Amino acid sequence: MITRKTFVNAIIITLINAFIFGLAFLVANWAADRRMPATRAQFMTKEEAAFYRKYAAQTNHLREPQFLMHLPPEIKGTMTDFLYTRIGNGRKTVLIQGDSWAEQFVTSLGSYVALEGYADANDVTFVAAGIASFAPSPMAVQYRILKKDFGINPGVVIAIIDQTDVADETCRYRKQLAQDSHGNAIVKPYDPDDAQPYSILPYLDQIDILDEDHSALVRLIKYKLKKLIPINPAGCSYEQVVAPMKGKLTEEEHAYFVGRLQNYIDTVFDQSDPGMRLLFVTHYHRGHLTGEYSNSVATLVRETIGQSEFSSRIALVDFAPGDYGSAGIDDVFQSGDPWSHLTAAAHRRTYTQKILAKLTTLMSD
Repeated sequence: MITRKTFVNAIIITLINAFIFGLAFLVANWAADRRMPATRAQFMTKEEAAFYRKYAAQTNHLREPQFLMHLPPEIKGTMTDFLYTRIGNGRKTVLIQGDSWAEQFVTSLGSYVALEGYADANDVTFVAAGIASFAPSPMAVQYRILKKDFGINPGVVIAIIDQTDVADETCRYRKQLAQDSHGNAIVKPYDPDDAQPYSILPYLDQIDILDEDHSALVRLIKYKLKKLIPINPAGCSYEQVVAPMKGKLTEEEHAYFVGRLQNYIDTVFDQSDPGMRLLFVTHYHRGHLTGEYSNSVATLVRETIGQSEFSSRIALVDFAPGDYGSAGIDDVFQSGDPWSHLTAAAHRRTYTQKILAKLTTLMSD
């Protein structure tokens, strides 16, 4: 039998627990309100996220979410820099597309300044649209977007084709090719549950949670729980990426890459000015010097150009070791980089300068 004293004690304990819980809840809410601005500030703004989501839905991904924060202080980035960067303000437009090799024209201050100086001296506006891991398929989609949504109509297109583009096309992007509701070709983003390189949806999902119409405490709890959910390892292995350079490319893969590159060429020249020119740029990797690699993407590019109806309007610059004179291998390539990116000095002094010299020739023809 419950006595009066026992009942009263139970009520008192319940009230004390309720008070403690309520106080803890208020303190937690207060702490969450103070923490939320700092947590949210780690991500891009709502406007930037909307821009990113719109165009990543078509091109698979854009420049990495922290790109604006990593720009040299001399470069004042804006939202469109996730997709492209304008350098100069001349009447003649030159578009640069490609992967991280092309992106380095923006991220490496020396190369950026070299383009800036050339633009000022030659009445040129460079549209530097390189994005890490881009290959001909996302480049073609990006080209359509730049023309349609941003009114960019280049007189010359410089397309950087890296050795890794072959595997990017055959392994990374092949299953992501699709069409939007208007029938335009797109390269879909990856499934958010897969840990693919450059997968952007998990990042955007976290922003959506932090911007929900709930209390700061609820949003932070959901945000923390979201980060705890394991993501399945996915993507192409290192061996898959370097296989084409090692000569491990099937006839079907060979034909597929040539087809994607031809599609890019056709996209560039579709409804273009008759005087527009396309300049392909290729470069060997460290493994070509050490004997690890035997095949070069330049061979596939030459083959594709030869098959194109626009071949007379296309040029190729294929870099060779002799372009760097007596420079050692570690003066050319970044030390320890498996993807053989150029050092800032090599990119500025040799890579950029040879491309600009060829550009001068093309614009004077």
